[in-house]
Amino acid sequence: MKEHPNELRSTRLSENLLRGRTSLAAVAIILSLSTIYLIAKAVGSSGLDFRLIWLAGVVWSEGASPYGEAYGLQYIAEWGPGPITHFWVYPPWWWPISNLSALTEFSTATLSWAITGAGISLVSCLIIVLNLGQDRHYAFLAGGTATALVCVSQPLIWGISIGQTSFLLLGGIALLIHAEVRGSTFARISGLVLLMLKPSVGVFFLLFYLMIPEGRRSVTGALAALVVMTLPSLLFLGFSDVWGMAEALQRYGAPEMIFNSFANSTGLVQLASLLGVEASGALRTGIKMVAAGAALGLGLIATRRRDPVGCLAALCCLLMILLPLHSYDAVLIVPAVMYAVFRLRPGIPFLIAALLLVRPLNIAGWTGLVNPSSKVFIDSALIFFASALLSAMFLVMLQRKWSLAERTL
Repeated sequence: MKEHPNELRSTRLSENLLRGRTSLAAVAIILSLSTIYLIAKAVGSSGLDFRLIWLAGVVWSEGASPYGEAYGLQYIAEWGPGPITHFWVYPPWWWPISNLSALTEFSTATLSWAITGAGISLVSCLIIVLNLGQDRHYAFLAGGTATALVCVSQPLIWGISIGQTSFLLLGGIALLIHAEVRGSTFARISGLVLLMLKPSVGVFFLLFYLMIPEGRRSVTGALAALVVMTLPSLLFLGFSDVWGMAEALQRYGAPEMIFNSFANSTGLVQLASLLGVEASGALRTGIKMVAAGAALGLGLIATRRRDPVGCLAALCCLLMILLPLHSYDAVLIVPAVMYAVFRLRPGIPFLIAALLLVRPLNIAGWTGLVNPSSKVFIDSALIFFASALLSAMFLVMLQRKWSLAERTL
């Protein structure tokens, strides 16, 4: 006896619903487990790099400048000789954050910083998914999977476990995406302020928005906020912190800083190291000038194409392959990957390149794809090549999207 057509349709609908619910449940479980993993890593944070932030707050609260020699002596007295950066290099607008962290003991402050980093990372992924995802079912499946992979990714885990500031990049860009989708000037200003806490990257986003008429007001607002954050330093210490930061930046770029060497950095300097090009400050400066030009150019394109989010994602890609960054800064490319997943629907090669950036340290160790001269960040070469491959495919897909949009007008 044949089933009635209505019964067949009902059966198929039930099966599809069951598959849909099963896949949603699976993603929910995976996302929950990855979140637990991230929080566990945050709780176990050593705070190695966070020491610098906390100690700067202690020194500032005592009325002294963290850019002076006393800072290094106090570091050694507190923890003994450790990493060779026994000096403060972040800008004076860190004054409120460092002082706030120094209100508690180091262990408590470290835990708070790590949990904050994990929380901002999770919320940032959620913000990006909510703003880019158009189909709710697909948004949960794709966004949940992508967020889970971010939670277990070595760049994020490493950054949080040592108390780094790289999660601020993810938070800042997420706010910028929200600002462009929802038209929020406040979110744009907040995003730029977060990014300028890591000015070696944030300054390029300021340049990007300088080329967008409605973005200039946000740049002004962000700079005003940074001035306000710097006021306590200026009031108590005058301009000594400003000159001190300039000297610290020179020391930070010195050849003896092995972790900043070409071999231990991502970006074009990694390629230069592999090709045997001698490390030089002129090359670093030239690369940063190219990155500045790219930021300005993308700002102009964003205005002409009316796709600021796509251009922001493209800027993330270009900065990742141009600038000399560290392994934990690879979170910078997360917004571009999510944009591609939701707006470009990439193919398998793109997804493979993205997956390489989830566990680059493991893959570099298994495959031997390392720079022989790299002694600290041995996954830098793999991160550079994976980022370059991913970025090239992203830019091609983005251009195709724009071309298709022009043809349909």
